[in-house]
Amino acid sequence: MKKTMCFALALAFPICAHAVELNGIGAAEVKTMTAPAFTAPSAVTASPAELKAPVLDWSVAAKAAYIRELEAGGLTTYADLLELPPGARSQLEKELQTLPQGPGNTSEAFKMLVNGRTAFVVQSYIYDDNLRVYIFNAAGVPVAYGEGSVDKDFAWLPIPAAKSIPSRNIHPAPGSLPENCGNMPVMYTKDGDLYRNGQKLGSNVSSYKGACSGDVAWRNSYGDLYKNTDKLGGSSQNFEIALYTGDVFWTDNYGRLHKNSSGIGDAQTFQVADHTGDVAWRDNYGRLYKNGEELGSSSRYQIAGYTGDVVWVDGYGTLYKNQEKLGDSSRFSVAERTGDVAWMDPYSRLYMNKTQISSNCQSFELREDGKLLWRDSYGDYHYQ
Repeated sequence: MKKTMCFALALAFPICAHAVELNGIGAAEVKTMTAPAFTAPSAVTASPAELKAPVLDWSVAAKAAYIRELEAGGLTTYADLLELPPGARSQLEKELQTLPQGPGNTSEAFKMLVNGRTAFVVQSYIYDDNLRVYIFNAAGVPVAYGEGSVDKDFAWLPIPAAKSIPSRNIHPAPGSLPENCGNMPVMYTKDGDLYRNGQKLGSNVSSYKGACSGDVAWRNSYGDLYKNTDKLGGSSQNFEIALYTGDVFWTDNYGRLHKNSSGIGDAQTFQVADHTGDVAWRDNYGRLYKNGEELGSSSRYQIAGYTGDVVWVDGYGTLYKNQEKLGDSSRFSVAERTGDVAWMDPYSRLYMNKTQISSNCQSFELREDGKLLWRDSYGDYHYQ
């Protein structure tokens, strides 16, 4: 079976584009095709304020840069999958999964330079005459979204809310159990009652999650939260159970974060390390914490599930691992098993933690076991 990805490069003019087909043995066949005419509406013209430099709002500058590329014939600098930040890569994968089948339906990733910073663009055509565009910054955060068609002028719209994806299956099938998880309980409900390994835990259950420790966290229809048969508190909202320690993390109606029955602080978001029982959380003022220790003001953070290390970026783009400053980062990745951090600075230098690995990195990928693969500016691949 062949998989086809068509490269529709422009809105404004019918131009020559390429279709790359992967045949059954993985060889690439390059074909040439002509994209249909698609008239760019006048509504996409950037305003004088958007074209001023420097632009204080980088997202406005990114929108203006995209419009200029569009009016010049379309984006032509493709972004390699390896160099896409996680948010942009995830969006590209979603687009490719949800686009209708057949000719005229394409989704591609591009990159462009905006005020000295790289912007990544995920651009999709639906049946050739509808356009959908996402723009991401180098950290993978969406900064702009737009739509248009032959019947409707292109316009920038509010960024669609990301659909939440469960971190794990709360009713795991035998084939989807986490590794080294011999004590995951058998859970089921009957007439509103929750059972663990055949023993009743409680009634009026509304949701539940199990752990490899043999524990079960569950909430009843009144908002009361339990760990096994012990009540942790009431008025519960979000809750997670650390897969290997059995610690239960949850927030109440007031936004206060708890670990089991003990309060930690007022949290806007939180992430749990399944193997260590640590929690990284950010309050309403943007301050980031690991358990009860304040780390700093953060714009983005991630906790390594096996080590509990917290990797985060402050408002100035400086990257940290726990309390240790690593440097100014344009992109980073965390090894889930080892807690190692691979990152690039704005000058294309690649680092592993604080050690420089390459001076001319174009893209990289860090495996969860800490193995690093990168490509240099000459197209050669390296690993360690």
